Amino acid sequence: MLSEDREADKNLVGFEESVFQAALDAERQRPWARNSEGGAPERWWSTQRRYLELALELTGISRTIAERTRQRISTVLAVPLLVIQEASRTELRGYQQRGAAVAKILALVQPSRSRALRFLLVGHLTGRWGRPRSSNPRSRSLEDLPFYVGGTPAPT
Repeated sequence: MLSEDREADKNLVGFEESVFQAALDAERQRPWARNSEGGAPERWWSTQRRYLELALELTGISRTIAERTRQRISTVLAVPLLVIQEASRTELRGYQQRGAAVAKILALVQPSRSRALRFLLVGHLTGRWGRPRSSNPRSRSLEDLPFYVGGTPAPT
């Protein structure tokens, strides 16, 4: 649970109110609304389920991810590969276990100015969206993100 490790809790603060909120709520056993009794809810169960699946991909835990891609995700997020591999091989039953697995990986991603950019690159590596670029105000151009994702370096 999140409250067991205060340092991990600090690392998770930046993930609140993002696509990872679904996983954090699942880990805390807070399901989103399944019906509209009592008024229209802000968050729906079906959306929580979809976002939880996306969070599993963005943390490298999803079983649909190739091992080579998982290695690249580990490099980009600077999270030990063995931790991601172990989580991906564990049978995750129910939304709470999936949320807990995602929260464990998120807690290991160190807070930094580049954390959001790292997850954008991971989304590209998993095939969710195109290659992200950042703007360089000095050259007034778009540039690839500066994260090394493995492979053999070109000869010099």
